[in-house]
Amino acid sequence: QGAHSQHHHQHQQQQQDMDLGGEGEGEGEGREGEGEEDFLDDFDLDNVDFGVLLPDGDDLVHMEDGEYDDEGSQGEVQAPGPRGGHAAALVGSTMYIFGGNTLEETYNDLWRLDLDQLDAWEQVCPPQGCSAPTARIGHTLTWIPSLSPKGGAASEGKGHCLMLIGGRNYLTREYQHQIWLFNTQSSEWQRVRPGNGGRRGLDRPVTGLASAAWADGVLVLGGL
Repeated sequence: QGAHSQHHHQHQQQQQDMDLGGEGEGEGEGREGEGEEDFLDDFDLDNVDFGVLLPDGDDLVHMEDGEYDDEGSQGEVQAPGPRGGHAAALVGSTMYIFGGNTLEETYNDLWRLDLDQLDAWEQVCPPQGCSAPTARIGHTLTWIPSLSPKGGAASEGKGHCLMLIGGRNYLTREYQHQIWLFNTQSSEWQRVRPGNGGRRGLDRPVTGLASAAWADGVLVLGGL
């Protein structure tokens, strides 16, 4: 029993050491250029992953028929910079990612990638060109198929809304209660304030939550 408990504790510690957003010293030491294939094999890859395989990674990995094809670093092409802590959502065959961080910076950029092509990222609504949510990690980005953009006809824009909820800035630790919608047709963000007399968003600031579309709404679970 004691040996089992010790092994379980060591396994938990190893999981904690792999946290990309951790604040301990020496994160990622010993990984670069050594045992990378074994490290990648530890992940259960499903379809397409970006940036989460290695600390500060910008690798694009495509999973198909039980085998992964490492597309490699995005290099000099236009692509999201290395990061962890971002959120991703799928709309049809297009993947969107928002935010994330390195140890030096927190982002509020939005990118999309056509998964049928896997050949070119597109930055959507750059922060300097539109009213975007503030930089954050620990948020969720969820496709809400039943939702229409605010102010539109009931059927107008359905299936084209992403909902961003909560999160925090990695550097300042400012927690967010805001809820934002992104219209994938017009490439515009808008802040929404459901409940609380339309004054806020969530009842309290939260990060590390989970969300999912459900019926005509969205479910929000957990968080810090």
